Amino acid sequence: MKLKNSKHYQFNSLMEISLLKTWIFALSLILGTLFLTGCEKDDDPAVKPVTEKTEEKDRTENSEESGQITLYKVTDEKLEKIKDYEVSGEDLKIQKAIAKHQKLWDLTKRIIPQDYRKYVGEFMILSSEEIAGYVSEIKQDLSQWQFGLALNLAYSNGEPDNNKEFLYTIIHEFGHILSLNISQVDATIDENSCSHYFTGEGCARANSYFYKFYDKFWEPIWHEFIKVESEEERYAFYEKHSTQFVSDYAATNPGEDFAETFATFVMSDKPENTSIANEKLIFMHQHEELVKLRDHIRAELKVNLSLKSIRISRIPWKR
Repeated sequence: MKLKNSKHYQFNSLMEISLLKTWIFALSLILGTLFLTGCEKDDDPAVKPVTEKTEEKDRTENSEESGQITLYKVTDEKLEKIKDYEVSGEDLKIQKAIAKHQKLWDLTKRIIPQDYRKYVGEFMILSSEEIAGYVSEIKQDLSQWQFGLALNLAYSNGEPDNNKEFLYTIIHEFGHILSLNISQVDATIDENSCSHYFTGEGCARANSYFYKFYDKFWEPIWHEFIKVESEEERYAFYEKHSTQFVSDYAATNPGEDFAETFATFVMSDKPENTSIANEKLIFMHQHEELVKLRDHIRAELKVNLSLKSIRISRIPWKR
């Protein structure tokens, strides 16, 4: 099974940004290293179609390398096993740890409000030293998604509900479902017909969080971003615009920027200074429904979600 069109997240707290050489959507952890939605057919003025050139390339084509352990179907918010993958050794122990599978799903449900859980159709248990989590559409209309989490990394720093780095991962992945689901992106509109913003999955709807976010923060620098090809150019782009992003990983593309900004929005106080990065956080605070999501997550977790006490360094351009 290929995890096509999946979005991964990785981070490695020991990596220097200057050594970043490649990119994949994942949070990278190594042993003791701290880890890690189509435009509507409306009367809005058309703008030149834009494409998220790098995000479409951010795919994991070889499922055998992505560490699948057990795949579940989500029915009425309950897990029903679809299959166990052929594994051995420590991965087999993870596969047999059914209670931990359920605990990880229960934690995910606490973070994702009930109105959004309907979008999660499958839940994948992973074992990986690189991929901490991902989401991948399982229905072309973007109404159903597979949500994958690495159980070994969830428990790498104590219980997962107290592991702030891993909580950040789940919130980040929820940020993708929040911004890329069927209510936000029209998957029936292809790139050539999209007159707002093409996400890779479809065309962002005119009133979507994604398009408003892109239009406000990425449109002014898009002409620079689309010229970026090499790793050196990618890093130079981030260095030039570093004050516009909550993390280096956020500079990867608008999709990653939205998810990173959402996770930071949930896990930090409302900013007071006026950098563009903070303006993105304020943008989310200006949406009442997003504030309600933030309040829900923080109340459910009942932990101090401050980013100040954790170290997260992304690897934005790892392929």
